[in-house]
Amino acid sequence: MQSIEQKVELLKQFTAFEYLNVKQLAIVAGQVDVIKVEKGQELFQLGNDDRYDYFLISGILHMVAGDGKSYSLEAGTSDTKRPISTLRPRKYTAEIRATSILLKIQHELLTYIINQHNSTEFGSNLVEFSNSQLTPEMVTSEIKQAILHGELKLPSLPDVAMRIRKFSQTNGDSVEQMVQAIMLDPSISVKVIQCANSPLFRGVNPIRTCTEAVIRLGKDTTIQLVTIFSMRELFNSDNEELKKKFIDIWRKSVDVAVICAVLAKKSKLAFEPEVAMMAGLLHRLGELSIYSFANDYRGFLTLDEVIEHLVKDYKSQVACDIIQQWQLGDVYYQCMKYLEHWDKEQIMSPDYSDLLNVAVLHEYIRTHDYHNLPHFDQLPSFNRIQVGPSTPELSIEALEESEKELKELKAMLTG
Repeated sequence: MQSIEQKVELLKQFTAFEYLNVKQLAIVAGQVDVIKVEKGQELFQLGNDDRYDYFLISGILHMVAGDGKSYSLEAGTSDTKRPISTLRPRKYTAEIRATSILLKIQHELLTYIINQHNSTEFGSNLVEFSNSQLTPEMVTSEIKQAILHGELKLPSLPDVAMRIRKFSQTNGDSVEQMVQAIMLDPSISVKVIQCANSPLFRGVNPIRTCTEAVIRLGKDTTIQLVTIFSMRELFNSDNEELKKKFIDIWRKSVDVAVICAVLAKKSKLAFEPEVAMMAGLLHRLGELSIYSFANDYRGFLTLDEVIEHLVKDYKSQVACDIIQQWQLGDVYYQCMKYLEHWDKEQIMSPDYSDLLNVAVLHEYIRTHDYHNLPHFDQLPSFNRIQVGPSTPELSIEALEESEKELKELKAMLTG
């Protein structure tokens, strides 16, 4: 029996499927069969109105028309790049002259693919049309192929974050114009003010306006914070089941993000809390993309174990792709590249990836999901970030001392 992945490779041989992307190929592959027909048999007869079409993978067919005229088809030639005699009723009888392997597909599905490949709604309609049922084999093969071919749909940088970043590139250091751009989104401007008054950046006097907040925070920090506060919109979906999954991913991202920020502040090194917080929020975006992709298949939530394995294997790679697409720079790329690389080489200088991995490990401990993970004293990153405590108990105690700080930060991100 051919696997989905093998069928996808077979489909690529034929012109009818050359316009399909990786996802569409996998959907169609779930609907086709590979059959073997022995020499001397008939594949179909003149006048038939049967339900299937065929593509010749190997072997030889002899086609006989109603007037007695005939011709042969041999696998691997230009004539067999197309389906065999698709008109209905059949205009030929197809005789097997040498034992043949064929791809068998529903006539209705093939007609739809040929007629609709230029339609903008083709991709989504194909899922419904094919009535594809997700199998562990299909989702595993499909997502791997999409990642490897760069066809996994990645989230876009939120509009407000993109607007502020573009603004900063074209308007220099104008605080007034930056404030005007931020205040186009009232919820973001409120959060920027809250953050300027938070334990991370709090000064002697309280901040009351967005202008005061931007002056205290500075241009670069403000841009980072606007991006952070706008990311919540990525974790949403019209699909209720998927929305629940996204909310769970977001909450866990926030937990790691606030730990990152507090550890950055406590470190003796020059870590910037807002950069650390951003790294924490980004670290599960790969998982978000994988679930979004799988959502196109009915029943995907029943395959949690399968998708969890894919997330574990590919979340870092997909997150790196997102960082590159968003052009966020090398700091965040390194964080995603070394995500959960507990044995990262000690010869490398301490960086935000060390901070992120320590925060992730703290979160695993907090949620008691600590199986097969290193102890803090076995984690090179733990000593490299220089937060002080040298045992997990003391490190957790240090975070507990910052409980108010953690709660304030978490409230800003989830409110």
